[in-house]
Amino acid sequence: MKPIFRDANKSDLEALWKIYEKPYGKHASAEKFIEMYLDHYSVKVIEREEKIIGTLVWFPRETQNLVGQKF
Repeated sequence: MKPIFRDANKSDLEALWKIYEKPYGKHASAEKFIEMYLDHYSVKVIEREEKIIGTLVWFPRETQNLVGQKF
């Protein structure tokens, strides 16, 4: 079955807490992290067989005026 990419929502909180508990060391820290990202940033989840297997988080970043600059 192909993975599904979709917007994360509040119903995903429990599954996301479990994913982020290990790197953040405890449930409370993971909970704060996930709620902050869901409230302020763009979060996608990747699901396969109705189980979240990954996430993608991005946020806008302020930059200097880049008009006319070469990259």
